Amino acid sequence: QRAAESPARVGRREPKPQSQRCPEQGPIAEGSRRQGPQPRPLEVLPRLSVESFGSIAPQGEPLDPEPDAKKIQASLTHLAKFFSHDECTNVEAWIDQTVGLAAAGMLPGEKTVDMTASRGKYFFGHGYSYGRGMRGKEALLQEGTVAPIPEWVRAFVIAPLERKGIVPYDWVDSVVINDYRAGSSIVAHVDPVNLFARPIMTVTFFCPANLVFGASFD
Repeated sequence: QRAAESPARVGRREPKPQSQRCPEQGPIAEGSRRQGPQPRPLEVLPRLSVESFGSIAPQGEPLDPEPDAKKIQASLTHLAKFFSHDECTNVEAWIDQTVGLAAAGMLPGEKTVDMTASRGKYFFGHGYSYGRGMRGKEALLQEGTVAPIPEWVRAFVIAPLERKGIVPYDWVDSVVINDYRAGSSIVAHVDPVNLFARPIMTVTFFCPANLVFGASFD
């Protein structure tokens, strides 16, 4: 996604009880490595510059209080099986490694990591304020308070989108990893139009998942 926000949190955090992404996988303790595939080594990649948030997201149109289901459907693009099984396995191994680094307090940026009882949230590139009571008040976090986008994300997640022409080269400057515990899920929300340029891309790893659009839990 391309946004007007920033990510990063550093500092050691207390280890939490075991967590699991999928019941069938068994518990995955944060800060430990699963017995499974190792991340594929990175080739030497050029550092890509990250633009500041000032001019990234143009002012969007106000939200429609009564969204039209047909308009919502027309605004969505589903790319089935975009990543192969081997590509997913590789990215999942990198995610596990990132979660372990976060648990050990080894990710830079004081706002990179945001932990709750139901999920771990990791901001890269840019981060933003959010949460209950924040609707319409969301803002970018101060630049430099979140970690830069990891090279493995650029190589194995962003670069395939660029090669397929889905996004322009060097367009993505904000990445968020949400690591949900078993039984939890992303809550109904709208990514602020004043912070995020469109399109916003979502990829699900570890478990199959369905995203529901046009619904609200309010």
